[in-house]
Amino acid sequence: MKPFRIMFVCHGNICRSPMAEFVMRRLLESENLSAVVEVASCATSSEEIGNPVYPPAREMLRRNGISCEGKRAVRLKSSDYQQYDLFVAMDASNLRGISRIFAGGDPEHKVMLLLDTEIDDPWYTGDFQTAYNEILAGCRVLLQQLLCPEAFFAGGCFWGMEYWLRRLEGVRDVICGYAGGEEQNPSYEQVKSHQTGHYECVRVLFDPAKICYRDLAKYFFEIHDPTQRDGQGIDVGPQYRSAVFFRNPLQKRICEGLVAQLAAMGYDVCTALLPYSSFYDAEQYHQRYCERHKIEPECHIYTKRF
Repeated sequence: MKPFRIMFVCHGNICRSPMAEFVMRRLLESENLSAVVEVASCATSSEEIGNPVYPPAREMLRRNGISCEGKRAVRLKSSDYQQYDLFVAMDASNLRGISRIFAGGDPEHKVMLLLDTEIDDPWYTGDFQTAYNEILAGCRVLLQQLLCPEAFFAGGCFWGMEYWLRRLEGVRDVICGYAGGEEQNPSYEQVKSHQTGHYECVRVLFDPAKICYRDLAKYFFEIHDPTQRDGQGIDVGPQYRSAVFFRNPLQKRICEGLVAQLAAMGYDVCTALLPYSSFYDAEQYHQRYCERHKIEPECHIYTKRF
């Protein structure tokens, strides 16, 4: 399994981005995620290339029990875009610097700020404590998004979705149910008669230390046809449409990137990306349906796309 790779970015790669890199490394280690998430840091400028972490930043890390030994400033390259899954900037000027280096733009929605507000450069302000506190807060939020242990996918009959997703290593359970509608605790008959607005959906419970959300989402786009607008295979109707119900901004960004990749390959993807609101377990006879009846799904065929 390819690790999910994060690149932290600031102007010189001697203060904020290395602090973020090594803070995040410590947080990932504490959650046993180092094998599935890799982090690095770099600069948008060439001013400090080869220099070590700025002494006050290094001291701030040391005071918090974190070593950045051996780190030297490196510059972001255009080729990094395909090597990393997420580029996390500290302020708007970093975003502009990233944009200049990635001349092709950000077609896969990989670039973001660490916080909704900018993190001031302590090289100018001298306030390394505030910068550290803000970086720690941003990394903790990002970590919680990475740790989210559930995903919600709709792509035709939930029997087939459950059958394929249950095969992945790291998936703990897959539950068939209903999402995206307004009625509470809908029945299969209500959903089938289009009274509630629900999708047939699966709730995937997984171990983030064994599989990342990105790999789950990629697999989702490969076990159903995300270009079919009216359902899936012979199952036609609004309850069978393709959708992702994202739990946090990172899940949304990852799926936006995957949709963009598919579009670049020529796929006319119709998968809706919708915020999660509620999920209701389907009736017991729908759970593990293919397994219990010793059948394979008719409308879901694995197709390599990525």
